[in-house]
Amino acid sequence: MHEDSSVTGTAVHFGFIDRDQTAVRSLEISARSESIATHIRVGADWIHVSPERLTGTAAIRITADPRMLSGFWDGRTRESAMIESWIDLVQKYGITRVIVRAILRRQAGDVRGRSS
Repeated sequence: MHEDSSVTGTAVHFGFIDRDQTAVRSLEISARSESIATHIRVGADWIHVSPERLTGTAAIRITADPRMLSGFWDGRTRESAMIESWIDLVQKYGITRVIVRAILRRQAGDVRGRSS
């Protein structure tokens, strides 16, 4: 990222997220100049950011929404799984990548739509 801006933190960890839940975190982007524009790209469908574009200093809202990850929720896998992706903060002079992680957790034996 250009030397005129900074991000508080290089990773966002949501901790445990249970079935049918979402989680929200904030990330502060600071700029020495109010004219520095940032476009935000996400690396996975389970991550949503608001706003997607900003100018100057602002906090972005990051939502983890893994409810559509049916391969985990409906599969016969472990009871928890770490998922990881990224958010790119794109500015005129470079990109800063922020790692985003969550741990999906379901109750023992909780497999919907399948018979035993």
